[in-house]
Amino acid sequence: MLGGSPDEATKNRIGYLPEERGLYRKITMLESLVYLASLKGIGAQLARSRAEELGIVYFVLGYLLFAVLMAGVGSIATTAREGQQLSAMFTMFGVIPFILAPFIMENPSHIVTQILTLFPITAPITVMIKLGLADIPTWELVLSITLLVASIVGALLLAAKECRVTTDTFGLLHWLRGDLIFAKLA
Repeated sequence: MLGGSPDEATKNRIGYLPEERGLYRKITMLESLVYLASLKGIGAQLARSRAEELGIVYFVLGYLLFAVLMAGVGSIATTAREGQQLSAMFTMFGVIPFILAPFIMENPSHIVTQILTLFPITAPITVMIKLGLADIPTWELVLSITLLVASIVGALLLAAKECRVTTDTFGLLHWLRGDLIFAKLA
C-alpha cells in the first residue's frame, strides 16, 4: 500500500462496501462465515465445523424461544392486531444484533458484544455474527446456551400459566368442557 506492504493494523482497517447488499448472491451463509473467519486467520475447516455445530444449536434454541414467546402473546392477545403489538416488544430486541452488526464485527470481545451474546433474545444472531470473527470463549458459549434453555423453560411455564388464567377468566375452558360433554351425550 502506497509503495509498501501493509502491516496487520492497516489490513484490519481496510473494508469493502459494495453497491448492493453486503452478501454475494451466490454464496451461502456458511460460506460467508468461513470466508470471514479466513480473513481473521481462523482455519476454514475449524470455522466450518463450528458454524455447522453452533449454528444448528443456536437456530433451534432461538426458534424455540421465539415460538414460546409468540405462544405466550397469542394466549393473552384478544385480537391479531393486539398480538402483533405485543410481540413487537421482544421482536425489536431480536433485531438489535443486526443494527449493531458493524460494531459487533469490529469489537467481537467488547463487553457490549458479550452482553448481547448472553442475552437470550439477541444471543442466536450475535453468536452467528461473532462466529466467523473471533474465538468465542467456551464459558461464554456454555453460559449463553444455559441462559437460552432456562429462558425457553421459563417462558414456556409462564405462557402455560397465562393461557390457563386467560381461559379461566374468559370462561373458554368451561365453554369447551360444556361442548365436549354435549358431544359425548349426542
